[in-house]
Parts: sequence; C-alpha cells; structure tokens
Amino acid sequence: MRNITILLLLFSVVSCDEPFHGSRLLGNFDPGTLDAETLVTPSRIRAGDVLTYLSPGDPGYVHHYELHAGFEGLGTVRLLNFQIRPIFEVHHPCMQFIHDELNVNGTDQFLDMCQSPYPDMERYMYVMVSVPPSDIGAANPGYNFLEWGETEGLRSDDNSVDSPSCTTDSAGVYTEKIAYKEDETRAFCEGLHADYYLGNPFQVTKPRNGNVYGYLDGPDPRTSVKIGGFNLAIEYDLGKLTTLFITAETDAQRVSTDNIDVNLPPGADGRTLLIGELDGLFGYLEKDTFEGVWHGLMVDPMGSSMRVEFTLYNDLDEDPVLF
Repeated sequence: MRNITILLLLFSVVSCDEPFHGSRLLGNFDPGTLDAETLVTPSRIRAGDVLTYLSPGDPGYVHHYELHAGFEGLGTVRLLNFQIRPIFEVHHPCMQFIHDELNVNGTDQFLDMCQSPYPDMERYMYVMVSVPPSDIGAANPGYNFLEWGETEGLRSDDNSVDSPSCTTDSAGVYTEKIAYKEDETRAFCEGLHADYYLGNPFQVTKPRNGNVYGYLDGPDPRTSVKIGGFNLAIEYDLGKLTTLFITAETDAQRVSTDNIDVNLPPGADGRTLLIGELDGLFGYLEKDTFEGVWHGLMVDPMGSSMRVEFTLYNDLDEDPVLF
C-alpha cells in the first residue's frame, strides 16, 4: 500500500501541467461563388495553363492573409498569418523528384505529377498554409517557380519549355514539361524554410514541407465529395472577443523575420476580407446559442458570397461541459 501511495503522489506531481489558457477555432472557409483560384496568395492570374504572378502595387495584389481578434476598447490581436495555396503544383521543381512509393516493378521511378488526379487536385483543392519569413533569401524563394527555377540554375541546359503543361504527343511523351537538374533541384529544395509549403501527393494531410491549417470548402476531384474545414489552436484567451476578422495584406514586411511573430495591427494598405461581429453590421458572433462554445459567421463586407462559419472553444481550461 505504501508503494502505491508513493506512485500516486509522484503521478500527481508530474502530471500537474499549466492549463491551456488559449482557445480553439474550428470552421469552414467557403469561397461561395468565387473561384478559389482568385484567393491564392501571392496573387496570380490564370489563363488556361499559364500563370502570371502579380507584383506589389498591382491592382488586386495580396501577399498573405491575417486573422485578427478585436476587443472593444482594447484594440486588436493578430492571431495567425496564412496563405492560400493549391494543394500542390504539378510543375513545381520540388515535386519532380519524388520517389514513386506505389511503384511495384522494382525500378526506381519518380512520381508522375501529370497523372490523374493530380492536375485536377491542383486546380480544385486549396489549403490554408503557413507563411515563411519574407526576407530569408533562397530559403523562401516564393511560389513563382517559373522565375526562380531558371535564375537558380535548376533547369536542364537543354530545356526549351517556358510555360509547362501536361500535354503529350501521340506516343504519350510529355512535350511541355520543364526538365530540371536532379542534384541541383534536390539540394535547393532541401534548403527551404520549414514553413514554406509543399504538398504531399501520398498523404494530403501531412505536407512534405510547411504546415496545413485547413482546407477551403470545395470538391475533391477524386471522389466528387465536398471537403473543407480548418482547426486552429489559438494561444490567446478570447473570452472578451467582440470581433473576428481576416485581412488581405499586401506588405511582405509584415511577415519579415523581425515582424512575423509581432502583434501588429491590420496594415494600412490591407483590406478586410471577412468579418464577424458581436453586435455589428457584418456577420455575427453568438455567445449563448450553444452551451460551452460560441458560434459565429464571418462575411465579406464587400458583399460577395464568400464566408467563414466557425465554432470557438474559448475556455478550454475552465469549460464545465463534458464532451
């Protein structure tokens, strides 16, 4: 009995961790009637298979998004920086030398990212992902790989393709794929920052690089089933929250090495993309509808059908509701 008592005392000592005083935010980001492609950051324009990236100062340019909480009389808190990306890009240099783990014929083959359903997944599935610092050089080259893939010397010397596609000739040979140097490309991709996003064609919930916060609502082309949803652990106590909103920010310096974790107010050149208010004109935040959780809706103040519906667990360390 004495030994059991000692063990119980030891267990009680080592298990007394500081409670989590933050919150958890679960929700769905629905683009509505908008083409989710237009929400990709950094902003770009698609014309068929051709992508043109906008530059800072161009109309409609957005570098990243930020989630903010507002507190009446107290100001705002920046909760999260994120970008919206295709689930993966089939022509990205870092997607060209992935060992085909499903190949069973005994030869060392690389995964063909042009095979179905990868091009359709790129076009119709979008994710909320981490943002790497904007001022770290080649560790964050950005997502315009058609530009830096050439300037970084990753393309094969005999490559003649500038606008890649998955077009094949009569023999099934790809005629419009950029050829990359394997060793140089592997070395470059291994040096990317931990928050630079690269999707995983084998397990979409576990990216090859970076972090996934959630998925925009939309169809999964593999099954035609609608998917979506995000799950965010917020370190702040949001018990006195009055407003939750997302801004579209143009200034890359807001996520520089010095600023990325700083609690900055919304940018002067940014715009409110979505907003939900406790007692306001846009969206809503209901604190009493459901026991133990709050429910809310963020809407586009410009009037589009884009929306975020969310549930907020704001007192995880005190909530008396048993789940």
